[in-house]
Amino acid sequence: MNARLALLSGVGPGATESEIFRLALQHVVGELGGLGGMIHLRGPMSALRLVSAVGLPSVVTLPWEIIDQEGQLAPARALYVGSGVWSPAGTETPMTTKGPVQGSGLAAVPLTGRDRSIGALSVVMSDGGAPTPQQWDFLRAVSAWTEERMAQAPPAAGPAHTELSGERLRHALHEVSVGSWEWDIRTGRLAWDEAALEVFGTRAADFVGKIENWMKNIHPDDLAPTLSTAERAIRDHTVYEAEYRVRRLDGTYGWVRVRGRATYDEHGEPVRLVGVGWENDESRSARDALSRALRHMSDGFLAFDDEWRIIFANREAERVLGSPEDELLGRVPWALPATRRIPGMESRLRSAVDMDEPASFDVRMPEGRRYHLRLVPGPGGRTLYITDVTQKRRLQEERQAAERVASERAAQVAKLTAALAKATT
Repeated sequence: MNARLALLSGVGPGATESEIFRLALQHVVGELGGLGGMIHLRGPMSALRLVSAVGLPSVVTLPWEIIDQEGQLAPARALYVGSGVWSPAGTETPMTTKGPVQGSGLAAVPLTGRDRSIGALSVVMSDGGAPTPQQWDFLRAVSAWTEERMAQAPPAAGPAHTELSGERLRHALHEVSVGSWEWDIRTGRLAWDEAALEVFGTRAADFVGKIENWMKNIHPDDLAPTLSTAERAIRDHTVYEAEYRVRRLDGTYGWVRVRGRATYDEHGEPVRLVGVGWENDESRSARDALSRALRHMSDGFLAFDDEWRIIFANREAERVLGSPEDELLGRVPWALPATRRIPGMESRLRSAVDMDEPASFDVRMPEGRRYHLRLVPGPGGRTLYITDVTQKRRLQEERQAAERVASERAAQVAKLTAALAKATT
């Protein structure tokens, strides 16, 4: 055992999580004389996702891809009780009933990160029965090593930093597909629009409306940090923003970026997490240009889901509406303090969507400034552009007033001229 732990201790801090999982499983399976091993990571709600397996064919691991976090399977019980769990063959594990492998049972120990359990490491034992006390000690030692190295693993590198010409950059920005998503934290229901299905690499026929749809497609190296980011954003009432890889329909991995925010009930308990996601495979310069265009464009920009909840607001929209993005996300546009006194706001927006065509109109904000609103409806939501036209409308009104005065003056001069001509005659 000491020789194996010595080998593992020589692994540098630059190892990826995939490599860490593979090495841990190879050594515990070898030391315990097992048939194979698995590592599951804890997801939101009641799901554990299989992120690594050694020595087990897919026909065996398939039932273990997503398992109930609160169920009776050994990895879930190890995570729940926080200690090693032995599950004899034929008791409650699908591994003994599906596939050609028949071991004596499953031994599982929890993986812990900081203040909570984040997953479990499991070994399919051969005919030798349960692990010996020394083998349990080795399992726990490898689990501790895995936890330590996971914390040191470098973040996954994003797409390459390549430069685009102006024409290619404009094309990249034009082609970005933004999908809307919503996760009901209480029920686990997951809703994606058509664009989100494409972004997250899922066919409509395969989408079952559960968080497992998302967990199955995310890259194993990106799952743990992404889950941690989401849970931290929900706990701290902050914006959820992450970049990670998802498996495409062709089996390759591509980068996506997501942004959203949780909503809460009157007791402060999280209700849902809503947001947007878009493909992020273009060059860094293209992605940065898109981000700057959305966040720092001179016009206000709001994006809504199908129920009119705000899922994105840029800086200018925050300024116009007098609220930071944290306070805008999840709310409907006509119920904001800055828009409640605007007559017909809700009916105008809804009628534009009912007609399924862009609509534009002016509104006067409480502080006296005038804004031009342009709503663009779409199949996966809608966007609203807000332009300050106070100066433009003032100049238009002054020009119209001057033209009206000039016209009246010309008419008066013509009338006086005609009267003078008549008097002279």
